[in-house]
Amino acid sequence: IGDAVYELFTRALYVWPSKKRVNLQNDVVDRVRAEFQSELLKRLRESFFFTPKEQQILQRGRNSVSRNHNRRDPAAYADATALEALVGYLYLVNSERCAELLDRIRLEMMETTS
Repeated sequence: IGDAVYELFTRALYVWPSKKRVNLQNDVVDRVRAEFQSELLKRLRESFFFTPKEQQILQRGRNSVSRNHNRRDPAAYADATALEALVGYLYLVNSERCAELLDRIRLEMMETTS
């Protein structure tokens, strides 16, 4: 669920102002790539307070990744999975906290485009 929530959030964020479909797709793909999410999680760890339970969800999400993937950067993939696990968890159990996290993600994304 977290990957779907994160991607929908990202698509909604970049759909306005109106863009050509290919530009929108490129912007979204850039932001949902594991490498971007990994960097995003690093910045969030510095700028956003995670509760002990949220830290536990991040760790469990990171540890759930099989290390046998043929990926360029397995650590980035693990970080992305951790972030998506947290987004999904918060979406299901605490919509207010999920909105806080997504708002902070929005701010981080806007900082990277300016």
